[in-house]
Amino acid sequence: MKILISTLAFAAAISVLSFTPERVNAQSSIDYVVLHQNDFASGLTSKQTKVITTQEEYAAILAGYSNEAPHQIDFQNGQVLLVDMGLRLSGGFNIEVISVEERSKGSVSVQVRLRRPGRTCLAASVLTNPFQFVYIPSRREILISENLETIECGPTLRFGK
Repeated sequence: MKILISTLAFAAAISVLSFTPERVNAQSSIDYVVLHQNDFASGLTSKQTKVITTQEEYAAILAGYSNEAPHQIDFQNGQVLLVDMGLRLSGGFNIEVISVEERSKGSVSVQVRLRRPGRTCLAASVLTNPFQFVYIPSRREILISENLETIECGPTLRFGK
């Protein structure tokens, strides 16, 4: 019995060591740079994502969001991505790029996280417009995925029974 179990364990170990999975969607991480980020824009905008490919376009679009000076960008080797959550009626909202990966099919995958306050959160009654400008050092097509998270802040207060 011991020999049979040892033989089976050895065979399983060999099969695990020799198994090489085929990479269907090979990806490698790309370092990106957050250029501008804020919860308040100069103007109020709608939810959008925009790929920016020239210095002039970048400067013009940034002027609608911030008084910050535009950075000098290497558009020969990269592009700027604007992610904009749009007008929100309270604080507690946030948008951010959390990963950028080069895909084997000739594109770049960008993961964006949107956060909103839960029902138990006390959020400021103020108009917000969360946005982020990110430099991506690749000229490949950008594919965007969004994840929406609700942040719960604490126990709900209940009155009465």
